[in-house]
Amino acid sequence: MYKNRWAYLVSTAFSILLLSTQSWADAPPQEAYQETIPVHEQQQRLSQTDSCWNTRLSAGYSVFFFDDEDNTGMPGAYLDLWCSENPLNFRVGVEGRHMDLSQEAALASSEFPGKTVEATFIRIPFALEYYQPLAEQVTLFLGGGPDIIHTANDVSDTSVGLHLSARIAFDMNEHWGFAVESGYMWADVDGEGSKDINLDGAFVSPQLYYSF
Repeated sequence: MYKNRWAYLVSTAFSILLLSTQSWADAPPQEAYQETIPVHEQQQRLSQTDSCWNTRLSAGYSVFFFDDEDNTGMPGAYLDLWCSENPLNFRVGVEGRHMDLSQEAALASSEFPGKTVEATFIRIPFALEYYQPLAEQVTLFLGGGPDIIHTANDVSDTSVGLHLSARIAFDMNEHWGFAVESGYMWADVDGEGSKDINLDGAFVSPQLYYSF
């Protein structure tokens, strides 16, 4: 009798153990925890790391229509810096060439009477511009600022001038574009006897640019 009871208990325990083992084997595997970030939060995190600042390099050829000198063309290079979150653009450039001066205030600087007065003209324009898109690929820039004017050789002086200008930029693709700038510059340098050599004049400058 006792043998039958023990046999029954052993058989029951073995059956329970077998069923629990089978249930454990049939259970789905435990998945590892993985954080899911919503798409809008991912975009927000990316936007917080992106900078709004942009740069542009331009090369051009400016033609100056001086009030008291012959028309003169000179090459130039320019750097633009702006933030896409506001409509202001900061620009700095450099232009220069060798030119002759014929004003009476400049003649006294000649090496000897009758010799043409020669000067190396360098202009460094600074500008703060307001820009407004006119179309999908067309932008208007309006602004101005101070100019550092330097002359060397027969007439040697450094002064500060001023200019106002307007520029229309045409984007050809994501990076390359073409612009035309026109404006007016007020500038002068000292000649012999503290007489001012007038360098006021209008200018037109076609430019090719690359935006980064």
